[in-house]
Amino acid sequence: MATFHQKIIIFFLIGIPVVLAQDAKLWPSSPALTGEQVIQRLMDADRNRYRQLHEYTSTRFYSMNNHRFNKSARMKVKVSFQHPDQFEYEVLSEDGPRAVRNQVFRKMLKSEEEALDRSEREATLVSANNYEFKLLREEELDGRKSYVLSAKPKTKNKFLFRGEVWIDAEDFAVSKIEGSPAQKPSFWVRKTHFVHRNIKVDKFWVPHSNHSRTDVLVFGSTDVEIHYGDYGMNSLAQR
Repeated sequence: MATFHQKIIIFFLIGIPVVLAQDAKLWPSSPALTGEQVIQRLMDADRNRYRQLHEYTSTRFYSMNNHRFNKSARMKVKVSFQHPDQFEYEVLSEDGPRAVRNQVFRKMLKSEEEALDRSEREATLVSANNYEFKLLREEELDGRKSYVLSAKPKTKNKFLFRGEVWIDAEDFAVSKIEGSPAQKPSFWVRKTHFVHRNIKVDKFWVPHSNHSRTDVLVFGSTDVEIHYGDYGMNSLAQR
């Protein structure tokens, strides 16, 4: 169970990096786009965002709750990142069973640090290289127009997912993902569902929340949540 949550959370941490918003026309004047065009604009913008991001700090609040055994754990962490792959974290507070904190939360952080390798990042991005997309609809999310696409993985990478992606129609940034891991992590896991949200802070799009629920034989239903805040950004253009 811990292994699965390490995988699915690390996917979000390396596959959906902090992204820099781009100037764009407002929705009413934007031409109709195909799914391929939406993804190409996302990929082009993502490359530019990653080049521009120099460093950031944030505070994360981790929580895990098992409903069958009524067990829970919490951890508050300060995270620092410096381009291209320097990652540091400081645990500010924690409570709950030590085994959960060490085997779930700390391993998530350690795996993120190891997964910043460029090859791993490229293999988990929301891109045409890793997924087959189909444009489903256009809808409003938090007052902003979005393209909603289905996503089907092209490879068997353990961090990929199957589900739907919301792409902001103005900035061409991922604002939401909902679905399930593409690969079943183990025989014991019956089903998993997750929702990841990004929000725009100043001129950046950043992770806001992640919630996953996993039903495991014997252990029952377990929720893992991460809430992100207190962002401090520094792009190369600001230096």
